[in-house]
Amino acid sequence: MDTERNDRLRGSRTSHTAERGMIFCKVAVFVMFLAGCDFEVTNPGPVDDSFLNSPEAAEAVANGVERALSEAQNKVGFQNIVIAREEAAAGNPGNFGHRVAIRAGLLRAEDRPAVWATAHRGRWMAEDGLKRLRESLGTAFATSPLAARILLYAGYTNRILGDNMCFAVIDGGPEEPRTVHLERAEQQFTDAISAAQAAGLPDLATAAQAARASVRVTLGKWSEAVADAQAIPDAFEFQATFTGATELENNRIVHANVSEPWRALSVHGTFFEDYYTDNGDPRTPWTTNPDFPRGDGVDIPWLVERKYNPNRLAPINLSSGREMRLIEAEAMLRDGDWQAALVAINGLRAGLTSDFTGQPIPLWQATTAVEAWTALKLERAIEFWLEGRTLADHRRYAEFGVPGDLPALFDMTGRSLCFPTSEPEVDTNPNIS
Repeated sequence: MDTERNDRLRGSRTSHTAERGMIFCKVAVFVMFLAGCDFEVTNPGPVDDSFLNSPEAAEAVANGVERALSEAQNKVGFQNIVIAREEAAAGNPGNFGHRVAIRAGLLRAEDRPAVWATAHRGRWMAEDGLKRLRESLGTAFATSPLAARILLYAGYTNRILGDNMCFAVIDGGPEEPRTVHLERAEQQFTDAISAAQAAGLPDLATAAQAARASVRVTLGKWSEAVADAQAIPDAFEFQATFTGATELENNRIVHANVSEPWRALSVHGTFFEDYYTDNGDPRTPWTTNPDFPRGDGVDIPWLVERKYNPNRLAPINLSSGREMRLIEAEAMLRDGDWQAALVAINGLRAGLTSDFTGQPIPLWQATTAVEAWTALKLERAIEFWLEGRTLADHRRYAEFGVPGDLPALFDMTGRSLCFPTSEPEVDTNPNIS
């Protein structure tokens, strides 16, 4: 027995010795390999800002500005659809949710400063990119396809700011009327039309003209707005797009409301809950989910919008021909021709069939100008559902005393109509008291 034990021990020692020898050889070879390598690292330092002045960098700048526009649309629109009572908050108030004040319809300086910052970053990126491109291209700027793109994106980010912020604050300046953003947008869209036409980009020129029409409505330039609108075909759409590269580059309304990971929004308790049930309008679809009957944070039935959901890459309209028809109809109402306006409004409904019956959806009925105004307001709310535009409409109606009685579920009494200047902006900007 001792002999067997000693043999096993000798074998074990021999095995361990061989293993140690192999390890030593491998380490020696590795050390020799390292000795032949140069591991010195040279830090090139920050990328020189002047690199962005090169015409070759313009494509990357345009792509970055486009992404910034989509992010601004995402964040601003996601908050204001709850303020404007297009959807109800049905989930937790944390990530991809809505804080308690916003659930109550209140926008405060201390809430969601990233919304303010994101929208202004998009504007600054676009306008800084335009400055650099003008300097690098000189006279060629006027016919540059990239200039047309960035001008269009700059106009849209200024429209988002002018529609949604209580004040304009430009690059550390004082608070100014929100119309400063809208006037900048109008000029940028005008320049985009010219550059796009010169560059042979008719769709881009059409988008800029449609967007300019919407800005001119808010500025009260009705004859110019109608002239722009009449040039836009019914089927035209220009959209904010999403890549899905990160969760921040998803359609935020969808990402916050697909059950995995959140059920943050619900159609419950809004005008659109009964409207879709009664009419089956294909523009306002929602459904229930028997597996998840409630939102993820509060005891609210989870009625899931189906305009975008479940496609996290679903684009969001920024301008459309259908919006243009509503601009024309509102101009008719302002001129006192409510009967013609009602015909124009119903023209948008005439080609739509119910999701439930396959029959045409009902047309609006009106016997007075006030009833026709109500039809216009409702049709705009339906057309813009979940596009981040309705809060701006509520604000415009209040500012200009637009007639028409909306249903109680759209009552904005005591609710915010714009985003105040963010707390970080006030704290760091010496020009704001």
